[in-house]
Amino acid sequence: DVDDAPDLGVTAQTRSYTALTGSVGAAYQPRSDLSFALNLGRAFRAPVLQELFGNGVHEGTLRFERGNADLSPETSLALDGVVRYLTPHVYAEASAFANTIQNYIYPRATVEVDEDSGFRIFDFDQADARLVGAEARVDVHPHALHGLGVHLQADYTRGDNLDADEPLPFVPPARLTTRIEYRAADLGPAREVELRLGPTFVAAQSRPELPDDVPTDAYTTWGASASATFRAGAATLTPLLAVDNLT
Repeated sequence: DVDDAPDLGVTAQTRSYTALTGSVGAAYQPRSDLSFALNLGRAFRAPVLQELFGNGVHEGTLRFERGNADLSPETSLALDGVVRYLTPHVYAEASAFANTIQNYIYPRATVEVDEDSGFRIFDFDQADARLVGAEARVDVHPHALHGLGVHLQADYTRGDNLDADEPLPFVPPARLTTRIEYRAADLGPAREVELRLGPTFVAAQSRPELPDDVPTDAYTTWGASASATFRAGAATLTPLLAVDNLT
């Protein structure tokens, strides 16, 4: 239910949506250290109030957003698959997905600028879209290194507006995260100690939505984290310190 909001040009109304959703999956494990999985699913998402009736500055995104009361619900058909390999000292996983979305709702950048805030105006719009991508992860902890290990994780996503034949906005570029890890079951009074340090490489993004948008260059950041568990009587404390950008 929506109440009257004259300042936004909204009249009292009731909206309801129905949809058929579901998923089916299959898994296969030819041996103890190797497995495969495949999933197919249909999903549904109704537009939220901000997308329907918004008309103002969104401080969290630093943009002026205008809603669209004519938006229809999204429906999607997604296919994803994953392969996993696990031994006492190596874990590897690779997955890929393809998601076709009808009536995909997104904030479309305009060339207009709100005079009061100075922010660019974005109109909520929708179009048929496709998202495809892949992820991979490798964790290696050789027994001979006594707690030291290597963590590698990469992901890539491509989004396309099929109606306009242009990129979808706000799709992140490809990334590769690398970490050197140290784990110890006991270290003095600490238990389950984990230390991580390493860089994240982010590729350039050369597919902006608008011609006047500036493509972002590739960059590298360094991250570090430390966690451990301490027992204090009947209580258990697990502090975590993490920095995502040391540069």
